[in-house]
Formats: sequence, structure tokens, C-alpha cells
Amino acid sequence: MLFDIAGFTNLTQDHLDLHGTMEDYFATKAELFTPGRALKAVVTVDDEWGRRLAATARIPVITLSMTPGGAPTDWTVTSTSARGLGTDFSLQGADGATLNVHTGLPGAFNVANAALAAVMVLASGMDVTTVQAALDHHDPSPWRYRDACSSSPKNRRPSWTSPTTLMHSHAHLKRSGHHCQAPG
Repeated sequence: MLFDIAGFTNLTQDHLDLHGTMEDYFATKAELFTPGRALKAVVTVDDEWGRRLAATARIPVITLSMTPGGAPTDWTVTSTSARGLGTDFSLQGADGATLNVHTGLPGAFNVANAALAAVMVLASGMDVTTVQAALDHHDPSPWRYRDACSSSPKNRRPSWTSPTTLMHSHAHLKRSGHHCQAPG
């Protein structure tokens, strides 16, 4: 199968049970960033794995960073602010284009995922104006977080997917003034 665009956010130890070492895990992920698997890529370059992948990929790469003021990238998340249970953020292109995004999910890792998805849509050929219009007319807030943190005590248990997600989401919710109960 040949993908139009491959995306890379990061490499963590989450799947070492399948790959053994970080080096083996990287090699497996890197296979996706070859001409036989994808036409182009969007790679988050905020750590050594992302920078290495961007440098070694054998397909055209669009770079993304979550950290303003770092090494030059094609797209950078330049500001974030909590809104409701989620986060507003801006993506700044190297060409000066700006995309304003909201994710209904809390935490920096969800901003990273949403930023990658937005840049992948842009990489597919959609222009910034069209993508911005689509984002402005859609509320991506997931029902599981809205319902989970409703005023009804019986509905105050979000469905967390991992301990890391729980930890980061709880910290975000606490900072934004929401008081959802974590699973216990």
C-alpha cells in the first residue's frame, strides 16, 4: 500500500514489547518513510528521533515543531491556550501563513497530534484558507470528554487510554480549572 502522506509525532517506549529496542522500533517506523510506502511526510522534529527521521527519510519531508524559537521548520506551533476542556493553538508556516486550530482534547500530546494532522491535510494539497474555514465551522470536541466532565457526578469519569494520557490530561484539566475525577 502506498500512502500519500506519512506522519510522525514521536518515538516512545510504548511498543518496545513488540520491537525490543528503541533502535529497532525506529527502523520499523522509518520503513514507512520510503518511496515504496509513502509519497511525502510530515515529521515532528522536537527530539532526536524526529530530527533523524527527517534527515534520513527518502521522500520529501515537511517539518513541524511544537517549540517556537527552535531550529527553523516548515510549520511551528506558536501559541497555545486552554479553552474549555481542550486547547486553542496557532500553527505558523515558514512562509508566514497561519492556521488557528482548536482540539477538544486536553494536553500537549493532543496538540501535537492535532498539529500533525492539520499539517498533513495541508501537505495533501489543501490551501490554508480552505482548511481554516473547515476548522472554523467544526467543533472537534469529543463527546467522551464533554460528557465525562459534565455536572452530573456519575458522568465525571473520562475514558483514558493509557496512564500517560491520564497523567497529562489530568494536569491539563487541573490547570484549566476543570475538576474531573480520574479513574481510581
